[in-house]
Amino acid sequence: MIRLSLSHLPRVGLVVGAVVCGSLAITSPAHAQSCILTRLDSPVVDAFDPSLGLDVDESRWEVSFSWRYGHADRHFVGTEEQKYRRAENSQVENDVHLLDLGVRYRFSRQNEVVLGVPYLLAKREGPIRNADRELIGRQVR
Repeated sequence: MIRLSLSHLPRVGLVVGAVVCGSLAITSPAHAQSCILTRLDSPVVDAFDPSLGLDVDESRWEVSFSWRYGHADRHFVGTEEQKYRRAENSQVENDVHLLDLGVRYRFSRQNEVVLGVPYLLAKREGPIRNADRELIGRQVR
C-alpha cells in the first residue's frame, strides 16, 4: 500500500501535469476523412416549456418528429477544393435524409416510457471508370 502525506501532493501534481503535457505534445494532428454530411440530433432537454402554460401532469402523450437533409458534392484535398471534378463530371454526390419519430408516454412526473425510431434514406452517386481510369459513366447506390 502506498501512503502519501500532504507534503507529497505538490510533487504528485507536478508528475501528473508532466505526464499530461507530454502525452499532448506527442499526439499527431487529426485530419478529417471522407465526407461528414449530417447527423441526427435528438432533443436532450424536456420539450415542455413552463412558460407555455402546459402542465406536465395533463400532457400524458408527446409525439415528436424531426428531419434533416444534407447534400454534398464538393471534394477537397486538405484545404484545396478539387473544382475540376465537377467540370469532368467525376464528383461523388451524397444525398441524405434523416428522420426521427419519437413517442413519449408519462405515467407521472417521475416515470415515463420513450420510443424513438430513427430512419435513414441515402443516395450516393459517383463516377464509373474503366481500367485506364477513363470516365465511362455514373453509378447510383
